[in-house]
Amino acid sequence: MKVSIVIPTMKDHLEDCLKPCLDSIMKTTDLLDKEIIIVMNGSNKTTREYVESLNVKALWFDEPLGAPRAYNEGIAVSTGNYIILLNDDVVILRNDWVDLLLEPFSDSSVGITGVLKFTIPVGKNSREAFAFWCVMIRDEVFEKIGPLDEIFYPFGCEDMDFCIKASNAGYKLVQVPQDTAVEFLGQRPTTDRGLFKGDFPIFHHGSKTIDSHFENFEKKKILEAKNLKIIYERYGG
Repeated sequence: MKVSIVIPTMKDHLEDCLKPCLDSIMKTTDLLDKEIIIVMNGSNKTTREYVESLNVKALWFDEPLGAPRAYNEGIAVSTGNYIILLNDDVVILRNDWVDLLLEPFSDSSVGITGVLKFTIPVGKNSREAFAFWCVMIRDEVFEKIGPLDEIFYPFGCEDMDFCIKASNAGYKLVQVPQDTAVEFLGQRPTTDRGLFKGDFPIFHHGSKTIDSHFENFEKKKILEAKNLKIIYERYGG
């Protein structure tokens, strides 16, 4: 059983995001049966030199790819039975984080586990999805439903879309360590200065790298509305 950890990074976020993220993984994680894949897209030369000095798989793209394609490029070269998609703006806090994500897969019907599950009002129903800043996906799910949809460039709703497809294909979505969903656009778990702080041993720096795509908040909201429209047109709403 091998686990692949795919981490996209872009622009100049080496010191404030990527290094703390990788340092925390190295300190907490037994990498004997795991591989780390760093997808550098639109990153600077310093980031490339740092990543290529490590014992990881390093993918380099001159241009920013957007989150869905960056993840897809990493997934394409992964060799694990289980694939973790991880933002570079997170910090791992304990050495049981991979085991927590893995445990539900003893049930063969589980396709995705993750840290933050939310519900989406689609048509007359609510559908569950994970925020893809920390999820684990069984490799066969990609074989069955395909990669993340790159129509959601540069980011936003690719996680909703993938989770709905996985559910439609018969896979279960299980939040760890407790399987309790929060409402979409509702109150998030306890935060501390913008950092996600729940029961899972992780800090998330509130979309730090994603927000660097935008000059202002209004442009981000326009993109989110555009991508949500695609979700509703596909699945009703």
